[in-house]
Amino acid sequence: MLALDRNRGVDQFEEVRFIHELDPVVLSRANLIRLAEKAENFDELVKNCYVRMLTKTDKVTFHAIYRIIGVIDTQVPIGKSKYAKRIRVDNQAERILESTAVDPITQEEFDVWYKNAKLKTQPLPTIRWIKQRSDEIRLALRDASRRSEVKSVSELSKIVLSRSRLVPLVQSTEGEGIIENCFVRMVLGHDSTGQTKYGVAQIVAVTESDEYSVNVPLSGSVTTHTMYRKLTLRHVSNAYMDVGLQSISNSPIDGAEFFEWTTAYLHADLPLPLMDFIEKKERQIHEYLLSRGLLLKKVKKEEPVDDEERREVEPVQKKLKVSRSRDLYGQ
Repeated sequence: MLALDRNRGVDQFEEVRFIHELDPVVLSRANLIRLAEKAENFDELVKNCYVRMLTKTDKVTFHAIYRIIGVIDTQVPIGKSKYAKRIRVDNQAERILESTAVDPITQEEFDVWYKNAKLKTQPLPTIRWIKQRSDEIRLALRDASRRSEVKSVSELSKIVLSRSRLVPLVQSTEGEGIIENCFVRMVLGHDSTGQTKYGVAQIVAVTESDEYSVNVPLSGSVTTHTMYRKLTLRHVSNAYMDVGLQSISNSPIDGAEFFEWTTAYLHADLPLPLMDFIEKKERQIHEYLLSRGLLLKKVKKEEPVDDEERREVEPVQKKLKVSRSRDLYGQ
């Protein structure tokens, strides 16, 4: 094992020899994802950095250190990944961002990596390069953290879509793109008392399905819609499921469900949605529903209104004082 000596004189052009020297350029899952979401120079920033990944052989499964040799942009997420970017590591494998490890590298893993690099006469990163790259990563992460993550039910609820609101969005190609990465309150099952248990899930995609019916409230009654599309949802980290809209709640999430969701994300080392993303999605949804006549427009107070028109407009204005806008499904 390589002995740890933090007090030795360090030549900035000297190659790395100790685990604490390499550690600043070993990217955890959370940092890799944050950089992918926010760093404009993500490809250049992570190239030649390292990740800890699970490796499987015919006989054993273990973690190992890999160098990132490039980034592949698939334009759209593929498979179980939420992200369009994938990394190519030095064994030529393509890996999704979520496959990187949460925990830091161990001394044993470093020793194996160092020994293999020496046997293959591979050039090792220099102390100078590590310092420069780690400074760049630290600045990029600091800039990303300045944009606050969601902190409350009311903030997340802006992009939690009810069953009623999803019906028109799911049935159009444009709406399909808008709702991706938004959230829903879905039925997870039943608890020990027989009560329905709900949870927060993220929309990954819209997929074709067999015909089914879904009921939505409309002006005090219930309307039945025939659907041919389902949602692919991700519950917490990597649990994916295809569900029909009948499994989506028409009620808002509560504090307990929000707490359970945020706790699970933190345990999985996944970043929470940022407020600028939430606000952008909220605007897209609002503008789309408004363009389709599914939202009631505000009437400006300063606009002159004839007496006959006033009798029709005033009830609408009164409702709009309570809510900024209200869609035709009562949401």
